[in-house]
Amino acid sequence: MKMKSILNKIWVIIVANILMGCTSQWRHGGAVAQEVPLSHSGSPYTKQKQKQTIPFLDDHYLVSEHEQAIYKILIAEIARLRGNNILAAQYFLDVAKKTKNPKLAERATEIAFFAKQDDLAMNAARFWVNLTPNNPNVHQILGKLLLNQKRTDEALKHLDIILNILKDNPEKLNTILEGMLEQQKQGRALKLLQRLVKKKPNNHIILFIYARVLINANKFTPALTVLNKLLTIVPDHEQAVPLYAYILEKQNKMTQAIDWLRNTLERFPDKQEWRLMFARMLADNGHYKESIKEFKRLLLIYPNQADILYALGILFLQTNDNTNAKLYFTKLTSKVERADSANYYLGQIAQEEKDFQNAINSYKRIQGGPNYVNAQAKIALILNKLGKFNEAINHLKIVAQNNPKDAIRFIKLEAELLFDAKLYARAMDTYNRAIKLDPDNTDILYLRALLYEKMGNLTKLEQELRRILVIDPENVTAINALGYSLSENSQRYDEAYKLIQKAFSLKPNDYYILDSMGWILYKMGRYVEAIAYLRKAYTKKADAEIAAHLGEALWQNGEQKEAKIIWENALRNFPNDEKLQQVMRSFLSN
Repeated sequence: MKMKSILNKIWVIIVANILMGCTSQWRHGGAVAQEVPLSHSGSPYTKQKQKQTIPFLDDHYLVSEHEQAIYKILIAEIARLRGNNILAAQYFLDVAKKTKNPKLAERATEIAFFAKQDDLAMNAARFWVNLTPNNPNVHQILGKLLLNQKRTDEALKHLDIILNILKDNPEKLNTILEGMLEQQKQGRALKLLQRLVKKKPNNHIILFIYARVLINANKFTPALTVLNKLLTIVPDHEQAVPLYAYILEKQNKMTQAIDWLRNTLERFPDKQEWRLMFARMLADNGHYKESIKEFKRLLLIYPNQADILYALGILFLQTNDNTNAKLYFTKLTSKVERADSANYYLGQIAQEEKDFQNAINSYKRIQGGPNYVNAQAKIALILNKLGKFNEAINHLKIVAQNNPKDAIRFIKLEAELLFDAKLYARAMDTYNRAIKLDPDNTDILYLRALLYEKMGNLTKLEQELRRILVIDPENVTAINALGYSLSENSQRYDEAYKLIQKAFSLKPNDYYILDSMGWILYKMGRYVEAIAYLRKAYTKKADAEIAAHLGEALWQNGEQKEAKIIWENALRNFPNDEKLQQVMRSFLSN
């Protein structure tokens, strides 16, 4: 018959997937689509409440119960694929009951469970558990459903069964228990675990999960009590030992945590994961020599472990032992995952030792990562320091071209080198290049504004600063700079004062802004107020320009002796500062 032929083909396609290979989605977290109608509006499967009909139950067809079951499985699969999970679960359960097939009962349970159809899921799970009473997975899902309905006593019965079934499989037991508790509110999970601990006081898996839930609830002291009990049962519990140290660390009992780990490792010297935690904890708390000793011990066991080589290199840097630091970083250059970091630190060491060519070579070996940009910048700065100015500029141009994402940073450094060399026109061209790449980059606009000031173009300076304030009206650096520029280069003191007042309201403790406020008050003839701000600025930062301003305000206020002391002290610290020298000549020559 035509129908029988179709059904036989369908069976060949789906039997392996449905009857032999059904896996449990709820165990693996598989998502199930939201319920949508199986077919178009008007179909008998459009809504759950409509009567579900089976089209092949027609007198025109003579099909066996076996074929009917296969057809229902097909309908269930199509319904599931179209999101009609209720219909899918109902059909799978119907066939499962007729065939006593546990795989189909599992299928019905999982679909109903993830569709949040608790009653249907419960019905399917209860049938499933009758077929496979020693299957921990069905007890897990029944436990979850009962806990969701706050039927704790019934849930505990299923937990007891799971504990007995998996008493010799602690790893799976741990996974199932955590899976049951993960959706529960913290307080409910704690109460459930308290009851479990009373029933099974020496079950180390329950104790460990209980300790973790207590930690998540920030109940550190009770968690330590639970872990203490656990460690009397299993003294070398792999997870409990580091967790105990972690709790002490969270309680800021670092000395106690370190001592505890040290003593534990004396009892169990072969626990290398604990030793690694111990070594890192020592390093984090400044016990560098002991940390080095522990990392060296680990290196004997894991001679090719990149993280250990890296840790030793950093620790020797911390103890100013460049020789040993170089030794470990050099070994680390052969490890691909840490080679760039190793070369960066080798470059830094060589640079510190004024071995500039080796520093450049190390920096050039860096291929990428977080240190790449800094390394390229350092190459340019070293070249410039060695008098190879043009080579430094060319290097920055090349790396900017090769690294478009970081081009702005390289162009910015190029402009700064040109600025320092007083090649202002070339510096301006370079800033213009950067602005073309990023027109609203306020950092570049600000630096270009300072260059306009250096070139004496005060109109452009003001325009640039106002452009920044259009982009970022609360840019305190630009507000302060504009106010200071107006106070220094014009008679628009009221406007300057308002701008500096705004900057001061945004950052009242910034020494630059305090200096600006003092300076505008000085310009307005309010010397006493000016001196107060300038003193505060000078206390925060003994800067040559602030010293020049403070001395000038003191002088005009009749305090010439103190002004001289301020200037002379500043000159000893900044003997080449042109502005300070100019102010001193202006006042002391009269």
